[in-house]
Amino acid sequence: MDCAVLDKELLKFEDCGVNENNEAHMRLKVLRPPLDNISVQVVLMRYASGEYKSFFLNTEYDVCKFLKSHRNPLVQYLFQFLKPYTSLNHGCPFSEPYMYLKKFRVNETMLRPMKIILDGNYSFFSTWMTHKVKRMKIDLYFTWES
Repeated sequence: MDCAVLDKELLKFEDCGVNENNEAHMRLKVLRPPLDNISVQVVLMRYASGEYKSFFLNTEYDVCKFLKSHRNPLVQYLFQFLKPYTSLNHGCPFSEPYMYLKKFRVNETMLRPMKIILDGNYSFFSTWMTHKVKRMKIDLYFTWES
């Protein structure tokens, strides 16, 4: 897992990585709360022929709108697995001084019903924005074997 702040006046990663149990963890300090008008660009990529190539998902989501309505079926499906491990558990704005992800692990329960994930190496790239300005990137890498 790689994390990078693109706006160092707004955010600071205090922790980001994967532990020995392949659990992702992240602690992000919000230097100037509140955060509002949040969106995320997500790209699922598969490693093939020596490089990562776009695979199945390459789109942008309005995070605040989703947290208010939960109306996107794909995002709702994925979010149900992420929600117990994160502080993204209410609508916008986010006034808390920290956002976190604790002990999150990509697993078979999450991916098996999608039936599009073949054995191989994958990456999940996300670019987080407020007011359409890129603020941070979180990239998660994983290997899937059925």
